[in-house]
Amino acid sequence: MTTVPDNLITLASHGSADVPAFITQNIKLDEVQLEHFSDHATWNLLDYIPEDQKIRPRFGRIVGDPNRAPDAKDIFRTEDFQGNEIWHEPLTKETKEWLLSLSYEPYHAAIKEKIENASIGPDESLLIVDVHDYPSRYAELPMVIISNYDGQAASQEVMDDLQQAFIQRFNLSPAEVKQNDHYKGGFVTQYYGDAENFDLSAAQHDRNVVQIEINRLFYMDPNTEEIDEGALGDFAEKLTQILSEVAEANRHAPAHIPAFSQEREPSLVLQ
Repeated sequence: MTTVPDNLITLASHGSADVPAFITQNIKLDEVQLEHFSDHATWNLLDYIPEDQKIRPRFGRIVGDPNRAPDAKDIFRTEDFQGNEIWHEPLTKETKEWLLSLSYEPYHAAIKEKIENASIGPDESLLIVDVHDYPSRYAELPMVIISNYDGQAASQEVMDDLQQAFIQRFNLSPAEVKQNDHYKGGFVTQYYGDAENFDLSAAQHDRNVVQIEINRLFYMDPNTEEIDEGALGDFAEKLTQILSEVAEANRHAPAHIPAFSQEREPSLVLQ
């Protein structure tokens, strides 16, 4: 069993497909469509991570995408990725605010709490990883995409370490593990990887923040879209080994995002 270092925080921003009971009658999508509108398998990819080192939202992105800024136009979508309409009736402003208070806001509050109260040494750095996956039908995409918002959220050393670890652990070619290719890192990566984030002024540790996108071919049948539980478990174990090794290797290395030490104007605001 891999020993997971205490400077690792893992996230599954799209790792839930659940919805609040009171809203289900207004949803057109069936259970399978709801699952496909999420990255529901990513929570299982974190099975070997200790409970206090992983976070996911209570509900799925259908009720407020946690990987979008609070004022983003697509924080509530009207269609899924196949063009299916989501809602019988449009959501009111009041309903949207209530839904955000149930999942989006508590999720981000939990991440902030983890960052600000990390119990590691004063000269040690955090590695924060947001895990996503994507359908195998996106044939133009590689097997793994590691993103740091084009160099703004994590050091190049961390990016290179992760890339090499995936190549070696899964016997992949360099062309199958890309950096900032197609996916650059969503709001979570941008927001928590922002060195001038005033909302994290209490953060005591340097940090690197990355988003990892995984091709579902690793653990899902592309024809039936059924998950191979054995392959999923094997991937989860290897992923834990990769993240643990990279977090430990960069524990004392200069991190991309320094601990907040002076007053600055925020470049991203979470309200």
